[in-house]
Amino acid sequence: MRLRFLAALTALVAASACYEPIVPAERVWANAVTSLAGLHPHTADVMRFDTETSFDRNGSLVVTTTGENPSFLLYEIKGAELANSVMHYQARLKTKDLTGTASIEMRMRFPDKGTFPAFPKTPLEGTRDWVLQQASFWTDPGESPDRVYLMLKVEGTGTVWIDDLKLLRSPR
Repeated sequence: MRLRFLAALTALVAASACYEPIVPAERVWANAVTSLAGLHPHTADVMRFDTETSFDRNGSLVVTTTGENPSFLLYEIKGAELANSVMHYQARLKTKDLTGTASIEMRMRFPDKGTFPAFPKTPLEGTRDWVLQQASFWTDPGESPDRVYLMLKVEGTGTVWIDDLKLLRSPR
């Protein structure tokens, strides 16, 4: 009986190591997507606002791709104090007839150092209902990006919806 308990406990610990812990996070920025307002001008002519398909029933952004433009800059956040923290970009994605992959992407721009990307662990493929994706980036003490780019990356052809976007900050 004791051996069986230890084996079950070991399996539980091993399984929990596969998931990132959920930590309290403060909201830096959020957009429930109720219109195209605030969308980056480079992307506004490609994305559409969809009132019928939405995670929160308030509307979503949708793009149907032909495989030509794999990355879409959705929002640019400036001036947030993000040093010595873990940044989490979260969004809900839905796909239909996607021949490649789709995922969120966060890029952090540091003055005089360049821009660095963060992606979720698993991109979406094919046809999927709403999935929460998260991309995380750790910043060091005294180093804060001057801009954060929240993006949608789509490789291949198909339709992708994005809704309920958030930028969260948790202590390091």
